[in-house]
Amino acid sequence: DATGSRKTMTWSRYGQLLTVTDCSGYVTRYDHDRFGQMTAAHREEGLSQYRAYDSRGQLIAVKDMQGHETRY
Repeated sequence: DATGSRKTMTWSRYGQLLTVTDCSGYVTRYDHDRFGQMTAAHREEGLSQYRAYDSRGQLIAVKDMQGHETRY
């Protein structure tokens, strides 16, 4: 941006997003299952979001950073 700050991202060799560092320097780390689906996002502030999938790989639940769970 105009202040010289930058956002950076890192990727695994399989093309999965691993980390995002925002312009303020905060890092969000991403976890994936063996099928490559994102299972969790962990923010530097200690907040996490989780995702669950069924045996066919379909999203069945999300737990947000406040701990609220939504099932599909």
